[in-house]
Amino acid sequence: MSASIPQPTFGRVASILWFPFFLAVAMSALFVAPLAHPAPHDMHIAIVGDQRQAEQLQAQLDRAAAGGFQVVSLAETHAADAVRNDDVAAAVLPGTDPVVLVASDTGATRVEFLEKFLPDVIDPTFKDIDPSPSGDATGTGVFFYALPIAIVAMVSAIVLLQLGAWTFRRKMAAVTVIAAFTSVVTYAIAVWQQVVPLTGSSALLMIGTFVFVQGVGWTLTGAAPFVRQFLVPVALTLVLVLGVPTAGAPVTHDMLPAVLGRLHEIMPLGQFIALVRSLASGVGSPLHPSMVLMAWLVIGAVLIELATVHGRRSATVPPAYGEPAASMRRLHGTVTSLSDTPVPHAAVWVINEDNDSVLRTTTDAMGRYALDDVPEGTHHVLVTARHAEPEIVTVALRGHNDRAHDFTLQQWDDPAGNLVAETAGEHQS
Repeated sequence: MSASIPQPTFGRVASILWFPFFLAVAMSALFVAPLAHPAPHDMHIAIVGDQRQAEQLQAQLDRAAAGGFQVVSLAETHAADAVRNDDVAAAVLPGTDPVVLVASDTGATRVEFLEKFLPDVIDPTFKDIDPSPSGDATGTGVFFYALPIAIVAMVSAIVLLQLGAWTFRRKMAAVTVIAAFTSVVTYAIAVWQQVVPLTGSSALLMIGTFVFVQGVGWTLTGAAPFVRQFLVPVALTLVLVLGVPTAGAPVTHDMLPAVLGRLHEIMPLGQFIALVRSLASGVGSPLHPSMVLMAWLVIGAVLIELATVHGRRSATVPPAYGEPAASMRRLHGTVTSLSDTPVPHAAVWVINEDNDSVLRTTTDAMGRYALDDVPEGTHHVLVTARHAEPEIVTVALRGHNDRAHDFTLQQWDDPAGNLVAETAGEHQS
């Protein structure tokens, strides 16, 4: 009769399932109000006129939406450029029949809002001096060009968790290859769909995408050993929970609550979208978004270096001279098949982050193994056997001199056809 698999404790279940509850609250709170019901927050409106006209328009706007707008006066020769560069959301040309200059390419949602809001204040005629690209009918194409790229970066770090025997530098290289592929393919599709034009400036987006994917991918990969089981919540929070509401598209940053507007200035997704608008449409300067994305790249590289050092210390550092022998641990257990049959002659390896073998043994006729003098710390334990899918887990040895960990291997000829090995559970003794 097969042994029952130990069930997780309530605390373990709670530590895993808390995140869906958090998502239900956080995503609704951060998505529904700011994105479905955007409102102006310190939105800059220019008026071609003197200070008296600016103050008069400011008073009119304050009566309609207090604190929502900041009016500045500009010369007529600078008004159109200020709108195209997203220095101001719109420029008002006063007169008997006032005209408002807008640019859909800087934010179609903002233009739609102004077209509904301003007629109740000054009743103008609108002139779109920089419409969205021909392939971006809804004005959201830039957002949907950037979002899959951010998801690729996030998922890359998550799937690399399954390659526990790889060094962090090898994972770093894997993210780099993924970034290179993503940068070329996504740009080609965006040009094909006419979301971005095929120009020398827009071609630089391939470099920007490369840095963006590496920055996010490296940061999450390097953070993995420090946040441990919380990597997926951290990744989803960075890219989706906080990344989407602060992206600046489809809702521009000056239509978000102040806190989200400030986060837009440092979040990788928001600054990548700003870079896309700058290089593809000439909206604003590419300097700030480029510097922010490079900063995330540096953060990622530093975290990976720290993770490499952390893994090397925790897995391979022996006890100091004179330290009691109790600092060395014993790891033991059994290796069985899914049918609860012992697996003899299975190899059990303890390896470190640099893919170096620390200890190795084989199971006996009853599938039992034992490893003595295992250094305290976190280790990767790899189990291999003929005609079976390898299994690798991460085991932390702390606080006790004896640790048991059992494995169940999926044999290739198993009638269930599931080639993914499963761990039967673990307990401490």
